[in-house]
Amino acid sequence: MDLIRIAFRVLQIGFLAIVFVAFAVSTLLVHLVRRDRSALVTSLGGLLARLAESLGPAAVKMSQVASCRQDLIPVALTRPLSRLQDRVKPPSPRGLRKALDAAYGAALNEVFEYIEPEPFACGSVAAVFRGRVRGGGDVAIKLVRPGTKRRIEIDLKIMRWVVSNVVARLHRFDGVPIAKIFDRFAELVVRQCDMALEAANATRLRRLLDPEVVIPEPLAEQSRPGVLVTTFISGTRKLDPADAPQSTYEHACVVLLKNVYAMIFVHGFVHGDLHPGNVAINSVGQVVLYDFGLVAELTENDRVLFRDFFIAVAMGDRITASQKIVESAEKQPPNLNRDEFDRAAAVLVKKYCGLKAGEFLVARFVEELFALQRRFGLSGAPGFANAVWALAMFEGLVRHGYPTLDFQKAARPFLMASVLERARMLVRV
Repeated sequence: MDLIRIAFRVLQIGFLAIVFVAFAVSTLLVHLVRRDRSALVTSLGGLLARLAESLGPAAVKMSQVASCRQDLIPVALTRPLSRLQDRVKPPSPRGLRKALDAAYGAALNEVFEYIEPEPFACGSVAAVFRGRVRGGGDVAIKLVRPGTKRRIEIDLKIMRWVVSNVVARLHRFDGVPIAKIFDRFAELVVRQCDMALEAANATRLRRLLDPEVVIPEPLAEQSRPGVLVTTFISGTRKLDPADAPQSTYEHACVVLLKNVYAMIFVHGFVHGDLHPGNVAINSVGQVVLYDFGLVAELTENDRVLFRDFFIAVAMGDRITASQKIVESAEKQPPNLNRDEFDRAAAVLVKKYCGLKAGEFLVARFVEELFALQRRFGLSGAPGFANAVWALAMFEGLVRHGYPTLDFQKAARPFLMASVLERARMLVRV
């Protein structure tokens, strides 16, 4: 049955791709006549957004990531894609009612005093509605779209085949465990459909992060499988320099960055979906986080290695950075020339040490790191993927609005914690 579904899905994707190309060509011809390049790119962005919606959650997720990268992709293209951050086409009212009835049965009217008919946010996996519980206050009701999990699983199987049989064979990915990295990412994407897990993730992050980060409280009694009910936070606006005073925006970016570092370097428990639809500022300037389905947990070894490597780069410590690259490798050749590798790693560290957000590009740094590993026959560490992904998402979120943000300076307070932790480990030994 899976093979039939996969075959049907491949045909569906192929048909949608052909339709997209046809519309794109016709759009191109129209705008070539008008000689309006900006309008052409905007139109293509709109077509891509509609294509992503038609393809489903996996494509929408990729579009959300792309929409954050105004530093890499023309604004005329990212603007129409940004709609997919929280305004994906919602389920039909009939589908909504059917899903709620399935989750609550006859108890629906006993739990909720009312539920607004239109969602105030709608993402790749779920739609979020405002409502009120009986005897309580306003709540946010996050409802997983019917059939979403199965569709994601099929799409990921298709993507897994492409990654393993096409992408992994490209020369630029030699030595990169691309299939293992994809598998970890795919596991996280599927988990987004598990509302009980999302509630647990939110509760854990509420305990770990500092008070300047606000997270809605999950309400277990009112939630159901496929439905997460949380407290409703009113008066919020997106983390966007256009929506807040620059000083408020910059302070929120610094607070968020410190907490991203705490998640990666200290707790090993990382929010991996920091696009503008999931990050806001409340009325008193605090950062508000939403959507805890895409949360990754680093192994203790990966957490320590990545922390020590990143801080070594930030501090310009070429010897430690080189050492951590070698330690993190899954495989290394028996004839590795450490002196030559240390010199090459030192060049990379010198190039990126001290750069601000507007100058430092996570994707480019990782690409050069992979190239360095490939050159010396080292196999990269898939365990770093979740931390790199979180940093890349954060970078896309703030790089355009706060280019002078010092990524590396904010990491330095974690250096002392790193030194103390290593000292405690030595004492235990």
